[in-house]
This record gives sequence, structure tokens and C-alpha cells, in this order.
Amino acid sequence: MNKKAQSSLDIIRIGFIRFALIVIALIFVILVISILVVEDVGVEQLNNQLFIERSLSSADCLAFSEEGRVYSNIIDLSRFEPSTLQACMDAGDKKAPAAKIAMTNLDDPTRNNLLYYNEEEFIKWDPFTFDENVYLKTIKQRYVLIHSGDKLMRGKIEFEVISPVE
Repeated sequence: MNKKAQSSLDIIRIGFIRFALIVIALIFVILVISILVVEDVGVEQLNNQLFIERSLSSADCLAFSEEGRVYSNIIDLSRFEPSTLQACMDAGDKKAPAAKIAMTNLDDPTRNNLLYYNEEEFIKWDPFTFDENVYLKTIKQRYVLIHSGDKLMRGKIEFEVISPVE
């Protein structure tokens, strides 16, 4: 074999080796990306968080409002009732979350309040929250101010929100 044929054969061999290495590298990159991207987006967690935020920030819910201004994270004690929360959320569908909201008055520990949203479902679903494939439970605590009459008191509110997993 002459020199030209030998050098052409070497170029073809090197080309095949480069091509094989590029294919292996691409397969490796695709595998790594697919492993990292295959993450289930849980809508239930988002729904639970939205329930909490709406409860604390909406004028229709538990937030204190005065002259058209809403004060988020200030709880109006007169609105801390099941009927207010039911009217505020009014999901209308069966996939609505269920929640238990416990408010502790830090200035007067004898004045604690408990509120349920979809109480029957909460009591029914709570024992099954150990399996996140069936029901997802979110527990959040926030320090808030409690508005009662003309007084503001320090308080802590704890949300336990349960949603069925779709």
C-alpha cells in the first residue's frame, strides 16, 4: 500500500474514532439530563401553598382590611370563622383541600382559636397522610398579628392543609 492510501486510511480510522467518541458523549449527556429532568411536578403542594397564602392575604379571607387596604399577615379575629373561610375559598369541586388552622395568641395564651375548612374531609384524610401518593399534607407556621377591636396582639398561626394526590 502506498503512502497516500495509508494516510487516507489513517484519516478514516481517526474519523470513526472521533465519531464514536462524540456519539458516546452525546448519549451520556442525554442520560444525565433525562435523569435530572425526570422530576414529578406536584400540583398538590402548590395548591396547599396557595390556600395558605390566600387565607393570609385576601380581604375575603382572614386578612384584616381597612378602607380598601388589605394588611396581609394581620388576622382579623372577627373573620376567623368557618363561614368566612368557606365563602372565601368556595372551590365548588371535590378536589378542594381540607385544612385545620390553629391560631395561638402569644400575648394571652388562654385565647386560642381553631378553625377547619372541609372538616369532614380533613378528619377522613388525616390518618392517610403518611403515604404521599394518596394525600399530601403541608404544615406551615407563621407569626402574625391578631386584630381584635382596636388592639393588635402577637400571634402564631399553624396551617395543616391536605390535598388528595391526582
